[in-house]
Amino acid sequence: MIIYFVTQEHIQWKSTLQIHPGQTLQFQQYRKARPQHEEIIPKGNEKAKPAKIEVQPMRSLPYLNPVSGPNYKFTNIYYSRVLSGESVLGVDQRLQFGMDTKQISKEFAEDRADFRSSFALSISPMGGRRVLTGDKGQIFLNCRYVNKK
Repeated sequence: MIIYFVTQEHIQWKSTLQIHPGQTLQFQQYRKARPQHEEIIPKGNEKAKPAKIEVQPMRSLPYLNPVSGPNYKFTNIYYSRVLSGESVLGVDQRLQFGMDTKQISKEFAEDRADFRSSFALSISPMGGRRVLTGDKGQIFLNCRYVNKK
């Protein structure tokens, strides 16, 4: 996940917030591909046989921006929705409660040009971090654990 990668690579906090909408979009895409059964591994006992539980089918997915519906565009509107308390996910809602995160969200919500240039500056260093892409990357079968090799 992007947030894990960012914290491991010691990228600036403002950069983390800048790419946060991408993390939210990634989460929404993962939820669309959610399996019928989910394997639950007992905490602290990774060698135990996973227990399969039935996953309830989702009635419908919430849109990150109900106004745009399924045609979500990656824009600074995300930050406006955070500040107005209209963000969908809990992790997004928390951005309005920290002094730093609230100020940065306000800056990005008010100035689209600042958002675009900051995003480019924030995402660019990730290109040099040798992130695996395409068929070399890994899609997790269970978001809690790395797939076995």
